[in-house]
Amino acid sequence: MTNIKDLLRKIHLNKYESIAYDTILRNGVVEASVISKKGGIPFGKIYESLGSLSAMGLIDVQETRPKKYKIKNPKTAFQKILNKRTQKLKEETDFLKQNLIQIEDEIGKVGVLENKEKTFWSTAIGGDIEKMIGSIFDDAKRELCIIPYIINKSGQTKNAILNIPKLAREIEKCAERGVKIKAIFPAEFARKHMAILKKMKIIKIITKNIEIKTMVKMPAEPFIIIDRDKTILRVNDPIDEEKILAMIKITDVKLSENLRIGFDKMWGNALKT
Repeated sequence: MTNIKDLLRKIHLNKYESIAYDTILRNGVVEASVISKKGGIPFGKIYESLGSLSAMGLIDVQETRPKKYKIKNPKTAFQKILNKRTQKLKEETDFLKQNLIQIEDEIGKVGVLENKEKTFWSTAIGGDIEKMIGSIFDDAKRELCIIPYIINKSGQTKNAILNIPKLAREIEKCAERGVKIKAIFPAEFARKHMAILKKMKIIKIITKNIEIKTMVKMPAEPFIIIDRDKTILRVNDPIDEEKILAMIKITDVKLSENLRIGFDKMWGNALKT
């Protein structure tokens, strides 16, 4: 059986508050001295703890001499705590949103000097690769052109399928922002997997928001173009062919434009699924 005091600590009651609540719960209507003695709470801390429990609406106080304490109806008390914290979270979220919008507006007014560096890149290795993949959808404002990394190992295929729900949500959010997404898959991959994937309900979300075509002869390496100014490239692990060693995000308009020209040519020759 889970310890009630431990559960109370998880909702941010401190040690003595949790002990005091548990002691009152098990002893009915009790005085502070009894709670202190049975719970092992220092007498100097007992009234502070009881005051906190009362302020949170967890206990009732009988204003006699000495005062007596009892537990309030838990279902009602805990629902009030939940409602209060939910409202507080909403207010904090609204406050944060308003300030972020204001900051964004002020940043837009700042005259930023043109960067002499035409190329900026960042690298993701290990666990950071997944974060970079996630940032692709966050970065996109207008369009994504994708030559995907196609996995052929059974273990990798299983992991990819498990990630489909997350991928679908990201794609749907992009589409809601008006981002256009195009992807070219190898014809062999489409032949083997697309029919199976289309049977999954969540795949309908993906195919609804992405234009997909197929080609027999694909580029040697996958790439993703974001808004004609960013490119995502993969670096293979030279020792383990099943692994990606790193991913690189390059901000370079010229590179992205050149890759986009190549992508558009392939798109024109590709076949609709």
